[in-house]
Amino acid sequence: MDFSDFTTWPVAPSMKHRPTTFDPEAEAFLGHFSTFSAEMSNLLVELETFQQEINTSEQNTAQAVLDTRTELDNCRVEVNHCKDEVALARSHADTAYQWAETSRNIEVAPGEYSSRHYMLTAKEYVENLLQNPAFSSSTTPLTIGIGIQALVTAAALSYQPGMWLVIINKHQPRTWMKGYVDSYDSVTGDLSVKITGTSGTGTHSDWLVTQTNPEININFEITALELFKVQSFS
Repeated sequence: MDFSDFTTWPVAPSMKHRPTTFDPEAEAFLGHFSTFSAEMSNLLVELETFQQEINTSEQNTAQAVLDTRTELDNCRVEVNHCKDEVALARSHADTAYQWAETSRNIEVAPGEYSSRHYMLTAKEYVENLLQNPAFSSSTTPLTIGIGIQALVTAAALSYQPGMWLVIINKHQPRTWMKGYVDSYDSVTGDLSVKITGTSGTGTHSDWLVTQTNPEININFEITALELFKVQSFS
C-alpha cells in the first residue's frame, strides 16, 4: 500500500533575520502545523486501513487453508470411492467373464443366458437353415408396417404357428419385415405373419420369405449366392 507524502516544511525562522523577514517566516512555519496535523491524521487513517487489509488477508489465508484441507479430505473420499468402484468393476468383469463362458441352456440370471449360449444358438440356427432351408416367394402387395401381414406364398411348406420368418424385398434387401407365423394354410399357401420389426418403407410386391431367429439381430446384405436362391423361387 502506498502512503500519502507529507508537504515540505517551510523554512524555519532565524533570529539572525531582520524582523521584516523573520515575521513572515515564523508565521508560515507555525501555520504549517495545522497542515502537518491533518496529514498525520490522514496517515493514521491509512495505517488503520492497511491494518484492516492485513487482518482481512490473514482471515482469507486462514479460510483458504481450511478450504484446502476440506478439498483434500474430499479428494480422499473420492479416491476411496474410486477404489470401491474399481473393485466393483472388477467384480462385474469377473461376472461378465463367467457369463460369457457359461455353457448352453444354463441361466446366468433369471431368463438370461450367456453369450456362448446365444452364439451356439445362432450357429445351430444357421446350420439348420443351410441344411433345411425354408424359402418361398410371394407377389402379394404389402405395405411395410407392424402388425398382421397377410400374403399368399407356396403351398405344402413347413411353416408352423410361432415360427419366426423374415419377409425381404428381392430388389431392395434393406426393406424387410420380421415376425412370427400367425397362421398358414398348407393347401392354399395363405400365410399370416405377426410383424414385430421392420426396415424400409413403402408398398412392395416382390418378396422372399424365409425362416429366421428372434435372437438374431437382422442387418441384411443379399449376397450373390442368396440372390441365386431368391431367383430359384421366382
